[in-house]
Amino acid sequence: MRKRLFVFSAVISCAAAWLVMAPEVGGNPSHLDADRPDELPAARPDDRSASHVSPDSASHVSPDSHVSPDSASHVSPKGPGQGRRPDAVWLYDRFCLACHGVYGDGKGPGAPWLWPRPRDFTRGEYKWRTTPTGAPPADSDLAAAIRHGVPGTSMHGFAASLTDDQIASLVTYLKQFAPERFNRPADPVTIGAPPAALGISVRDSGSGEPSGGESPAVRAASGQKPAAPDLAGLIERGKEVYRELGCLACHGESARGDGPAASALRDAEGHPAPPYDLTALPLRRPGDDSVVGIFTSLLTGLSGTAMPAYAGLADRRDLWAVAAYVDSIRHRAQPGAEVARDPASPVAVHPTAAEIDRKNLLVEGGYWPGHGTPDENAIFGTTIGLQGRPDRSLTPAQASLDSLRCARCHAKQVREWRGTLHADAASPGLLGQLPSMNAVNVESCQRCHAPLAEQLAEIRTEPWSPGRRPIKHVNNPRYDAELRHQGINCASCHVRRWQRFGPPLVAKSRLLNLSDYPLTEMRIYQRSDFCLACHQLPPRAALAGKPLLNTYREWLEGPYMRRGVQCQHCHMPNREHTWKGIHDPDTFRQGVELEAIVGRSEKSGAVSVRARLRNVGAGHYLPTTPTPAAWISVELIDRNGWRIRGAYAEKRIGRHLEFSRGFVEVEDTRIPPGQALELAAAWKDGAVHRATAAKIVVRVEPDEYYERFYRAWLRGNRLGERERAQLEEALRRTQSSHYTALERVVPID
Repeated sequence: MRKRLFVFSAVISCAAAWLVMAPEVGGNPSHLDADRPDELPAARPDDRSASHVSPDSASHVSPDSHVSPDSASHVSPKGPGQGRRPDAVWLYDRFCLACHGVYGDGKGPGAPWLWPRPRDFTRGEYKWRTTPTGAPPADSDLAAAIRHGVPGTSMHGFAASLTDDQIASLVTYLKQFAPERFNRPADPVTIGAPPAALGISVRDSGSGEPSGGESPAVRAASGQKPAAPDLAGLIERGKEVYRELGCLACHGESARGDGPAASALRDAEGHPAPPYDLTALPLRRPGDDSVVGIFTSLLTGLSGTAMPAYAGLADRRDLWAVAAYVDSIRHRAQPGAEVARDPASPVAVHPTAAEIDRKNLLVEGGYWPGHGTPDENAIFGTTIGLQGRPDRSLTPAQASLDSLRCARCHAKQVREWRGTLHADAASPGLLGQLPSMNAVNVESCQRCHAPLAEQLAEIRTEPWSPGRRPIKHVNNPRYDAELRHQGINCASCHVRRWQRFGPPLVAKSRLLNLSDYPLTEMRIYQRSDFCLACHQLPPRAALAGKPLLNTYREWLEGPYMRRGVQCQHCHMPNREHTWKGIHDPDTFRQGVELEAIVGRSEKSGAVSVRARLRNVGAGHYLPTTPTPAAWISVELIDRNGWRIRGAYAEKRIGRHLEFSRGFVEVEDTRIPPGQALELAAAWKDGAVHRATAAKIVVRVEPDEYYERFYRAWLRGNRLGERERAQLEEALRRTQSSHYTALERVVPID
């Protein structure tokens, strides 16, 4: 019991993971950042060893650092992104990189949690084309995928966020990840005239563009309704051809994706890729789930998958019949409804993604999993090594990891940092548990709570790498106990090997420039994946399909990502270092909206109340982790404000976990972005007739899980005097964090 409890504490206690986002940022994405960079992207070089290293950015690597001199170089790789206009760089960075990666290889920081895997642009292969097999997609095909997204996957549609010019700029940018592929012609196939029984018309112009459509293969209704026998006959013929062409070998007799060959199918990268259930999941062709879209997929095939192109292999009339048959049995979503891969839990990790991570251990808590530049990887992508001896060119303040020294130049940021959850990450609750842990678990906790090597009493002898567990820890000669008490301090995020890393400088910054200041500017500081390492657990660490820390995934799948709104927009507005969240009542209030309807029945005298709490400002579920809980309650009161006995109801809001030979999810009542939780109740007996109003209250316990945890730990363990005092102090802190967020009295109509 003891071991289980502290392991759970280690994985959910990342302080800032409790944050609740402030109201959504609106407007055109080009206005989201006044300081967006003008530099060109860092595209992957053909030969890493040939990368250009600037003498001015050479790092200082000490012999006792865990980072090799090669990996410590500050590389500015050259590649196909060179020459693109800055807008395309910024757009890709904001809307595409999270999944598709710095180099466009499909290895973005969010990729391990996604299934299907993000597209590898460097291969130049795209499923959704209107062009023949072997030909690259047309620009309009790429634009359709960006504009409409891919239903049933994590690929958002960005039509509401990006202009046509911005989409065109991204199309040009994506093509340069595989320039040789796009040197070939990309002439669309000829769709031809569909059977009259379908009641649609398509221009037979050779372009494949249906009449009235906005892109190739978009359905255009002619207004003619075919006779039922004609359509029924076409569908029946399609069912026969479906069998004759061998479609059932993969898709199955009933198109449920369970054919005899389904389990053996692989994608271009060798991952399992069984056909999806056509009867339960939406057709994925971007912007066109019509019979014309189905016919186009049959004609062109889906590159990178086992789905072949049937152009020239079957009579077109038969292919139209198959398209009609598939259209008759396919899943149809409600008009205007959001399409989730798993309607029951849109943020659940797909079992295949969890299994890949389980086998390969590709993701580790506290580590940034992106496939990025050496500089990006140096922040949280690898084990943070000892800084080594500072270079003689540094001033005494610059040669210190103490945040008090940072305040000499960055006074505003340090003032904001003090008193935050980041500054208090090495809290009594954490320190009281550490004596009971071995070195591996201590490092696991401190990776997010006090991540610098100098804050660890014991350090590992070799850096972490995918698939390898730490083997040995040794005493740390540079351990600084006072530094550990600073938790997540300035150096935790900004200093590696005494080099400073930070976001691109603001054009009108009031800071005086220092020509020799060792600063490397990086766009990752303005992206949500900078926060990923400590706010997202690996896919394999899922309970009921969802990791205990799932904040980044919730953002990635939600409406804020497709609008370009990053964590920093709400939690670091104007680059403030306060990181306010659910512990701050005002921040919570900014994220919710309360609605209520109260009425009395004229016939029965019963009073009914409907209270609805909507998540209007959090870009993730509210609350996002199992640590906090909120309650919405309603009660009837009389004209003097006294409670009516028995007229009370409440509902818990949160992810409620209990421990019973392992953790069990009791319920998950968190509120997704833009959605609401409703509490409805009615009473008519007793003194209800005296009720004149309903009182609605929303109260919050930001550390509800830890209250239960600390009580259990104090009650069930033999503790030293100092350890017990620390945990008792932690319990007092959690109990004092309660607050009433909203209180409203609504008269009874």
